[in-house]
Amino acid sequence: MSRNDYLVERVHLGEASPDEEAELRQNPGLFKRVQELDEQSALFRAAFPADEQLQAIQRKLHVAETRDAVRRRNRTLGAVGLFMPLAAAAAVLMISPELILGEPDNPMENRSKGLDTPTLAIHRKVAGDAPEPLTSGAIAAAGDVLQLSYRSGGAPHGVVVSVDGKGNVSLHHPASVTDTTALSADGFVELPHGYALDDAPRYERFFLVTADTTIDVRAVLAAADALPDGTSSSTPLALSEGLGQTSFLVRKATP
Repeated sequence: MSRNDYLVERVHLGEASPDEEAELRQNPGLFKRVQELDEQSALFRAAFPADEQLQAIQRKLHVAETRDAVRRRNRTLGAVGLFMPLAAAAAVLMISPELILGEPDNPMENRSKGLDTPTLAIHRKVAGDAPEPLTSGAIAAAGDVLQLSYRSGGAPHGVVVSVDGKGNVSLHHPASVTDTTALSADGFVELPHGYALDDAPRYERFFLVTADTTIDVRAVLAAADALPDGTSSSTPLALSEGLGQTSFLVRKATP
């Protein structure tokens, strides 16, 4: 692998050091390759969401295991034994197909069941259409309006902040540094206001910081402001003990 290929791969994966990223930025051709790879990855994730692919694999595995079980029982019990499980399976399908296929009436509600990790979700508002769900690493443009939602994952308190490519820090929850940091425990909760992306370059990175007790909002803002230049798209916040964090990256489209 050449040095150029090495740099492109490191920056694309978010593993590059500040010096490596600076070296790549000196070569416009290499920087363009990274942008193209980022766009291709974002399009792939949008077309094939990881959670949906996992569910599809699990369904196929379940069907295959069920067929194997029927074959084994057929060999053991003969023709009479084969008829009974097939009849039972048909009855279950008539009553509730989702018990076999695992398809919920409300996919988002089903995904939240049993998931106890705090999560950020972002939708892009599209005039006249339903909001478009984004995956971390998706491409957006200046002027796009993003709707932020969180799932507390059982954490009583949380703070949502973002950092853009210029190092500007924004507070999204709570509304001010003096408001309560309490989170709702009811599934995904939309924040009261959408967030319009400005013309800051490269990215906007959103953080959900959680804790069991009230959080010092100013300390979280200071941690976001202290992220090193050139690494804030991948470096975690330096937080005090007892605070958890998760992040969501939105990449900016090149004008």
